[in-house]
Amino acid sequence: MRKIFLTFIMFGFIYFSKAQTSDTDLRSNPLFIENVSKLNEVAEIIFNNYGKSKSSILEVKRLVEEIANSKGISDNEKADQMNSLLGLPQGAGIEYYATLVNNNWNSIKLQYGTLLTDSYIKNETEALMESDTYQNTSGRHANPCRKRALYILCSAAATSAAILCHAACTSTLFGMFACFGLCATGQTYAIAECYDTYCAPLAGN
Repeated sequence: MRKIFLTFIMFGFIYFSKAQTSDTDLRSNPLFIENVSKLNEVAEIIFNNYGKSKSSILEVKRLVEEIANSKGISDNEKADQMNSLLGLPQGAGIEYYATLVNNNWNSIKLQYGTLLTDSYIKNETEALMESDTYQNTSGRHANPCRKRALYILCSAAATSAAILCHAACTSTLFGMFACFGLCATGQTYAIAECYDTYCAPLAGN
């Protein structure tokens, strides 16, 4: 899981302006819960369109990277191409998700400041995604899995890494929308690896 967690850090560094504290654990913050839910929602859409085969998701990831690195087209045009490729619904494409996640994260930074270390984000994401409340709300209790607890923990590590990736999108050479697509497919591939490791035999894959 450490390998999965570190995969996304190459995209840049997160900047926090000043130290602050919060009486609320990050796992209980509505904006953080929404971000975790939305990032996993995008991953589920990709899985629904392409299945959970690592080879299929890897090919999607490669195509997204090609779009992100395309020269001579705007970030909005890249988002349109990625929306079509990933099968995101009209009106709820990359622009919607990237803007929502970014706005939420900016508010979270103001509240938590330097509390938002990599390890704190990872631990809070794991605690949230392991909770019965999150599992029941997301419908993941219905998913068959040979080693379900380990799959959830692995998926949480992939999600926390994606959170760091998305947080760095404003400081990369990629536009915000293209960067969102890169982070989303990176997360989805990491979760596919989790599924292959802990769930695939039971599912017959």
